[in-house]
Amino acid sequence: MNVVNVRIKNKRLSLNLTLADVAEYLGVKEATAQRYESGEIKNIKHETIVKLANLFKCRPAYLMGWENEPEVTYEFSERIKELRLKKNLTQTELSKLLSVSKSTISMYENGNREPDLKTLKAIADFFNVSIDYLLIKSNNDIKTIASNTGTEDWTKEELAEIESFKEFVKSKRKK
Repeated sequence: MNVVNVRIKNKRLSLNLTLADVAEYLGVKEATAQRYESGEIKNIKHETIVKLANLFKCRPAYLMGWENEPEVTYEFSERIKELRLKKNLTQTELSKLLSVSKSTISMYENGNREPDLKTLKAIADFFNVSIDYLLIKSNNDIKTIASNTGTEDWTKEELAEIESFKEFVKSKRKK
C-alpha cells in the first residue's frame, strides 16, 4: 500500500466510518471502496480524492501524501457566502449568474446542500478560485500544486509522483 491508501483507511477508521459508509458517500460499491484502501485501484480519480477529502474533512493534498497536516475545520458553506459577500452580490444575483435557484444558493450557504462537480467548477470559475479553495480552509488559493515544486527538497520518488499526477491530469484533457 502507498501513502494514499494508508491515509484513506486511517481517516475512515478515525471517523468511525465503515466501508459501506464511504461507498455510499462516493456512490460506488463497497468492494470498490475497499480496493481504494488496499491499493488494488492504483489511479484514483481526482474527483474521488476530492470527495474523500470532503468526507474526511481533510485536504486532497493530505490524502495524496503531499502535505502532512490532515485536519480542516472549514466548511464550503462559509466559503461561498464569504466570496458572494466580497463581490457584494445577493443570493438572487449569484443564483442567476450560476443558473441555479436562489434556494439552492441558500442551501449551499446554510450547509444543507453541496454542489455537484459541474456546479462546483462553475462556482470556482466565477469567483476565479480553485475547487480546493472552495472546499478547504486555506488563505492561499494555489491553482496548480503539481506544477509548483517550489524550493522544497523533494525526493526522487516524490517528484516522480508529482510528474505522474501531472500526466494524469493532462490525459484527462484528451478525452
